[in-house]
Amino acid sequence: MDNTPLWQDQAASVFPALTGDLTAEIAVVGAGVAGLTSAYLLTRCGYHVHVIDKKGAGGGMTARSTAHIATAVDEGWRNLVKTLGPAKTRLVARAYLAALDLIGRTQADESITCDYAEIDGYLVGTRSDVGVLAAEKAAACQAGLTGVEWAGAPFPRVIDGVALRFPGQARLDPVKYTQGLAACIARDGGMFHAAEIAHAHEDDAGVTLTSKGGQRIHARKAVILATRSGLGFAPAANVERSVRSYVIAGEIPKGSAEDAVSWDLDEPYHYVRITPGTERDVLIVGGEDQDTGAPADAERRFARLESWTRARFPLVGEMRARWIGGLKETRDNLGLLGRSAPDSNVYIVDGDSGVGFTHATVGAMIIRDMIEGRDNPWAALFDPLRFGPALHHLMTSDAALSAAG
Repeated sequence: MDNTPLWQDQAASVFPALTGDLTAEIAVVGAGVAGLTSAYLLTRCGYHVHVIDKKGAGGGMTARSTAHIATAVDEGWRNLVKTLGPAKTRLVARAYLAALDLIGRTQADESITCDYAEIDGYLVGTRSDVGVLAAEKAAACQAGLTGVEWAGAPFPRVIDGVALRFPGQARLDPVKYTQGLAACIARDGGMFHAAEIAHAHEDDAGVTLTSKGGQRIHARKAVILATRSGLGFAPAANVERSVRSYVIAGEIPKGSAEDAVSWDLDEPYHYVRITPGTERDVLIVGGEDQDTGAPADAERRFARLESWTRARFPLVGEMRARWIGGLKETRDNLGLLGRSAPDSNVYIVDGDSGVGFTHATVGAMIIRDMIEGRDNPWAALFDPLRFGPALHHLMTSDAALSAAG
């Protein structure tokens, strides 16, 4: 069984090496979905953008994503309504719906071939979960999500399954999509550089990035940190939990399972999607999450995930791939999207909270509007500083560089 992500073999070759210093209008660190969506939107606004990544488009955690394009919230809409109230929760739902719309329009308008399709999503439980599902349905309606309705479980073999169906979700191939964005960025004048950024410093003249090779990139207007490290600018104290999520993939007979995305109420929970093929489909199942601080337990968790899968999808064949992804959960399960500190020109996209593609796209829209000087209706909800002061460090010393790792 292959231990690399299902889409990793499609990853682009490494960007051209950064061989000297340069000056940019905007620099984006990270060529995953967050960085490339940000760069795409900004080049469309006429900015000259440089993207820096040690690999190529769609590598890193994006290639480990199962790319659920969903209006899901990890802790449920019912809990978000309790935390934020109905009015703010409706704003969150509008942000998620706008992200789904942007992804769908972008792949269509730019003719990006990425196996995109609009599909239904299912929150799956058992008969004993009917009360929880009813509360979730009511909260989803309060949030302004339309068409949420009762349904049977989408799995081929579930004895007492019941579900809520969420229309208008989507799936795609994450590497193909991000490579398509990269091609559009290049067409619009964006530049790409292979380098690992180790150090960032902001002062009145702008933001200077320093690579591990010693090259310096000076960004006059803004830097977007779309990378998990945050280089000391990301408000790490506002990430409540970092998680390993386990994923397996196996072939099933074509059409033997609904082309849908689903997630359940189990503890630990599971999430499922289909990638349709020409002759056979690929079933992708994830879950069995654990805190990254806990001892690694991969073999046992992969075995439990496979056992769970075979009980519900008896036609699945040999597992052809498995991998481990990572995610960060914030206190309220909303991303950390926007300025790293008041008046800073360093922006971050962090805290994916299990819906990384959705949060990455929302973050790109918020940051574009901030740089453009426009009001954004969701900016306060996803503000990285909403829980309190960020850990905003000016990375100027060797000690700070070492701490950034």
